[in-house]
Amino acid sequence: MNQSAIAQSSPTLGFYKLARTHTYESGKTHWVHDDNAILDLAVDHWSSGKPSGAAWSVPVPTFGFYCPVARLRPGEMRYGELAERLEGEDLRLSNVVFRDGHDMGDPAFVNLIFYPANEIGDEAEADWELVTVIASMVEDEPMHPATLLCNYFVEELDGGTKPKGWDDERFRAEFGRSVAYWSIHAMVIPQDGDPSKLTPKSNYRELGVTAGVYLLESLIDQVPLKFLDHRIYSVEG
Repeated sequence: MNQSAIAQSSPTLGFYKLARTHTYESGKTHWVHDDNAILDLAVDHWSSGKPSGAAWSVPVPTFGFYCPVARLRPGEMRYGELAERLEGEDLRLSNVVFRDGHDMGDPAFVNLIFYPANEIGDEAEADWELVTVIASMVEDEPMHPATLLCNYFVEELDGGTKPKGWDDERFRAEFGRSVAYWSIHAMVIPQDGDPSKLTPKSNYRELGVTAGVYLLESLIDQVPLKFLDHRIYSVEG
């Protein structure tokens, strides 16, 4: 189905389980809307969507969404955790800072990311399912390096979706842009709220305070080394 046909269609929409991991305590985009309100927003703005690889990205009004991404402060310690995105997937290294939850700002852009049933597989219960929500301060926020690697090297790693039309040159360009951005930004893990729901800092290890260095040790042995020169991929931040 081409872009025009998707935009003009009226598919059934649902929530994939990954979207339900977006909570206040998760350090991901979160929102105050209930499920029905989210899907209503998607329906109302479906025709304004555009393809993003295999996904359909639907821009929606920003009210009620919160952006978890923050620019690093001078001397601020970053933390990382090796964890599965979903049970059974390969481990990914996160890149977070611990702050008061009120540091999660109002985004300038919000996109609902839907994948078609054929990409979801047997678990799909609708024509298109919401997989993630991206609330950001910039219009074209680079994909996180760990996500980008899992998507491009989907044959070697779990939990990715190969970007359509990408070749090695495109991957290099996007990976460099990703590392440059995420070397000076991180996800905010709130330290306030219900203590029983908050992720303890003890689950994480210190990554350091130097902007411009991003560790890829969690993935280095699992992807083709022709793309990665060192265990630490460094850019000036």
